[in-house]
Amino acid sequence: MTYLINSKLEDDEDPEVRKRLPIDPESEDLFFNMADGLLLIKLLNLIDEDAVDMRTINKYTPNMNAVAIKINIQQALTAAKGYIKLVGVNDTAFTNINKGLILAVMTQMAKLLVTKSIDLKNCAELYRLKYEDEEIEDFNKLKPEDILIRWVNHHLKEAGQERRIKNLGKDIADAEAMTYVLNQLDKPPSNDTEERLGRTSLSPLSEDDPKTRADQMIEESKKIGVKEVCAGKDIIKGNSKVNTIFVAEVFNTRHGL
Repeated sequence: MTYLINSKLEDDEDPEVRKRLPIDPESEDLFFNMADGLLLIKLLNLIDEDAVDMRTINKYTPNMNAVAIKINIQQALTAAKGYIKLVGVNDTAFTNINKGLILAVMTQMAKLLVTKSIDLKNCAELYRLKYEDEEIEDFNKLKPEDILIRWVNHHLKEAGQERRIKNLGKDIADAEAMTYVLNQLDKPPSNDTEERLGRTSLSPLSEDDPKTRADQMIEESKKIGVKEVCAGKDIIKGNSKVNTIFVAEVFNTRHGL
């Protein structure tokens, strides 16, 4: 989660945002940096630039008072209701630093942020993943996660692998499927003498330790421009929400269709 926020907001020129980044993923700074709602607002506007009208937000300053912060958070949460579930979440969840509720909000935000463009409207090449007997209307109804599963399996097939995944949680946790996908994405479009794009390798597959293998797989992903959105220790837990974020970020960087 922290990695994704750092990467998505790294170009934000707001001085109040700059002071908070990069957030240390090994600390609990994420929760404290979320407490006044600024990063929530910034992420909402990355999902939809019209989500929160910044002209109506109390300007963030070093000495901002509690009432102004409360109003800003309330406005952000009102906007967020159109995108994510906010059961039991109000402004005090942020100001009182309720870690569980903040994490629940941020997990949904992160997932939406990386999957919002995974559809035919934004990527016409996804048509290649439609089954022959499938109606286009039915394909359009697929969730981004279902499309990503098809996408991973498509590249596993293209790589000559028999393995197929059924989910973006445990089936991604061993880092093997995505190592093959990354290697396939790095291949030139033809089998001639054209150089590989980022020179990724299958070397992570030789690692017996799951965390080391996942760490190396993430390093391989960087060779084709994938920004760091999680760590190997996160991948191996098999959490579908976290692993969806990683797979989606790979897709958004280079879908290879």
